[in-house]
Amino acid sequence: RARISGYLNFDMIGSPNPGYFVYDDDPTIEKTLKDYFAGIGVPTEIETEGDGRSDHAPFKSAGVPVGGLFTGASRTKTAAQATKWGGTSGQAFDRCYHSSCDTTSNINDTALDRNSDALAYAVWELSK
Repeated sequence: RARISGYLNFDMIGSPNPGYFVYDDDPTIEKTLKDYFAGIGVPTEIETEGDGRSDHAPFKSAGVPVGGLFTGASRTKTAAQATKWGGTSGQAFDRCYHSSCDTTSNINDTALDRNSDALAYAVWELSK
């Protein structure tokens, strides 16, 4: 098997008012993750909230291909996003982001399950 030569960032994948965002830093990783979500009928958007400030930034700066998923943090979910993914428009994807209420009771199980499955799919597909 080939070795995965990139960094997959799966930080913040169970936000309570989730969106389904895919990093667009590496085209192969991006396509793999988008293909997974298309296969289960969940639309995605390109992730922009964490650009340059998340765990993957040092890897990207060093020239390592990066990609990943994100369900949102302090930005507000739009009406169009709430129509697409459910949840509540006008509220943050995660009101408790970096706050004391950011506990295991603040997790959306469906988002966590979908993103965990996407992680397994990406590792499998990218390691072939």
